[in-house]
Amino acid sequence: MKCSERHGQASSNQHQLLFDEVEINKEKELFDKAVIIADDDIARVKITGKEKVTPGNSIGYIFSISNKSNKKIAFYMKNITINGNEQKTSLDENFKMTLEPNTDFSTKITVLNIESLDELKDAKGTFCIEVNDNINEYKFEIE
Repeated sequence: MKCSERHGQASSNQHQLLFDEVEINKEKELFDKAVIIADDDIARVKITGKEKVTPGNSIGYIFSISNKSNKKIAFYMKNITINGNEQKTSLDENFKMTLEPNTDFSTKITVLNIESLDELKDAKGTFCIEVNDNINEYKFEIE
């Protein structure tokens, strides 16, 4: 038993050393005014800025959503273009997120194949919210 305790302790220390060596950097650009994508009786969706997280070069838009309804919703994005080029994101029809009634959620929508915050401009697309079997679509543009 003492061997396994020592072994477990060594493993924990080894894992801690690995985590201590990784430095996470965040570079944020907040917008002067939030971009409101939707604001109705179902939800309020807004984009407040853009962010790059390294390591991993995870680049995307910072957004928040409030489910104002008394029903669970699912949401995702589709038909996204950046600078006129079609892009994939971390939040699409295959990777929907759900939100319980009367709750708020904030995260970053990662745009794949973007190398810098400067490239993340002139975005257009559709934000979709599913309630029961209905899909509400909200077109958006971000300079």
